[in-house]
Amino acid sequence: AQAILPQGPAGACPPHAVQPPNLLTTQPPPPITMTGKFGARTLALAKASRRCSSVVLAVVFAVVALAAVWALAVWAVQHFGTWEENLIIGACVVVAVQAFRTPAPGQYPPPAPTPLASVPVAAEDRKEAWTPEERSCISAMLEALERDGVPPPPEELLLQVAWSRKLKPEGCTALWKQHLEAISHLDIAAVSDEAVMQAYNEMGFCERCGQDVDGRPMIWVRMALCDVAKLTPSMAVKNTWLAQDATLCGSEDANRRGLCFVYDLRGVGLKNVTFNVRYLRAAIWGATSHPMHISRVWLVDAPNVFLAAWRLGQGFLPAHVRQNVHFLYTGERDVSDCLGPICEPGELPPYLGGDANRFGNSYAEWMFKRLKGQPLAYQP
Repeated sequence: AQAILPQGPAGACPPHAVQPPNLLTTQPPPPITMTGKFGARTLALAKASRRCSSVVLAVVFAVVALAAVWALAVWAVQHFGTWEENLIIGACVVVAVQAFRTPAPGQYPPPAPTPLASVPVAAEDRKEAWTPEERSCISAMLEALERDGVPPPPEELLLQVAWSRKLKPEGCTALWKQHLEAISHLDIAAVSDEAVMQAYNEMGFCERCGQDVDGRPMIWVRMALCDVAKLTPSMAVKNTWLAQDATLCGSEDANRRGLCFVYDLRGVGLKNVTFNVRYLRAAIWGATSHPMHISRVWLVDAPNVFLAAWRLGQGFLPAHVRQNVHFLYTGERDVSDCLGPICEPGELPPYLGGDANRFGNSYAEWMFKRLKGQPLAYQP
């Protein structure tokens, strides 16, 4: 301001000019106050006016939003299918957003302090089976956890944790910390093995099967048999973790290749989804807090609206996630090789013609037998 105004001798302001304020030292003007009954009434009217304006804006926004949602729903029904299918797509969109949303700092309380265990030394035969890259990642991860005072993974899980972020030490270290946090926050240890066994046996949503065409171990889920109302978030998370650990345990090759998840979506209805955002957030945050390597996902016989949802939402997903997700439509399933892109006929679950002698026993019994003696951080 001083540079713009004309200056007189020795920098003095001319008579017609106003001395510019020094913006660094000038104090703000005192607030305008109103006293007496008239002043108090004026202030009250001003506050009421602001509240009224906020309410009006909120109502207008709500009406516009509801109108937009209604128009979108009508358009979706006209173009894609039934109301039930479009309710399911809504749940899928919520799932996608919640699954890849990073929790705010401090949103979940950290686990209770645990005495730092000594860094485990792997058995010589186990270390000999590791590649130099795996040894380097595991060593860096253990050093970081020891430095931060965080209990390390059990020796049997070191390779599984390392491959959960494709041998990136920073990523697998952060995921292990998140895993311990989820165990504490969701109280996973409080879910009994008996409750898990009952859920698997009553609903039968997980099927025994073999390997996919590339040698990955498969986890085959029949979504139409999963009754979400009977599962708490903690139980849903523990069910998933146990299945993953049972499939990967004791196999270096399985951890390197990664898991292949197959979701059979034929017959999916409203009982198989939930619109409770808090439930979804807890379940998905817990499910994505488990260290394991997923390298392929198949969505079999998904309703057409699922494909539309995928096209709409895939841009929000990381590239490696998009590359690993595949859709397959099998028609009447009357052709022996209709599931050929996934696996050989002999690797299918029994309900699709697989070997009943090989895969016919209870999934839960097989799972707990595989995990017997395995040290898991979430098991009491």
